[in-house]
Amino acid sequence: MLVVVDCSKLVRTLDVVRDDKKPRKKLKAEQVPYLRFAATEDGNLRLSGLEVEATFPATVHEPGVLFIRAQRFRDVLATMRKEKMITIQASAEELAFGNVHLPMATADILLYADPATAPQHHPGDRQRAHEASQAEIVAARKRVQDARDRIVVAAENMLNAEAELAKLLNESFDPRKTLAKLLDQVTPAARRKRPVR
Repeated sequence: MLVVVDCSKLVRTLDVVRDDKKPRKKLKAEQVPYLRFAATEDGNLRLSGLEVEATFPATVHEPGVLFIRAQRFRDVLATMRKEKMITIQASAEELAFGNVHLPMATADILLYADPATAPQHHPGDRQRAHEASQAEIVAARKRVQDARDRIVVAAENMLNAEAELAKLLNESFDPRKTLAKLLDQVTPAARRKRPVR
């Protein structure tokens, strides 16, 4: 892959498509998503994040698709912001941005020479997305089970309260039992003062 791009267009496009722009929490290096660069023979460079992609014109000498972590690419790009044009060259051994060279094996970069056979997302991003959705499913099941447990406890409490209410209502309609209960609560001295008729 060999592409020459306008640096200012690349910076603006990166600001639009990168997925790590405002993370909810600090991401570990292995959690930072990948950017997908697709250089096609029609003279376009498509830059894709997980949710947004943008295409802009570029001088494409060799087509290809490149995956690189967004943070790493931003770090490299920061060293070249004063350049008008940037050359991106990728081979099986290394990725070169101007005078910055990153070894493919150690920089966690993937290169596909044929854009037609390249995946739309980095395999690691797909795996993380799958694991995240599985974790969300497990958490949702736990929330549902907790809600069911709370409903069962509330239903049991309601049944107990209804039983106590029914018991009180049944007893309260019997004036003799109610009077006897009241008299049982009165001290023996008070009972002597108020004889039962």
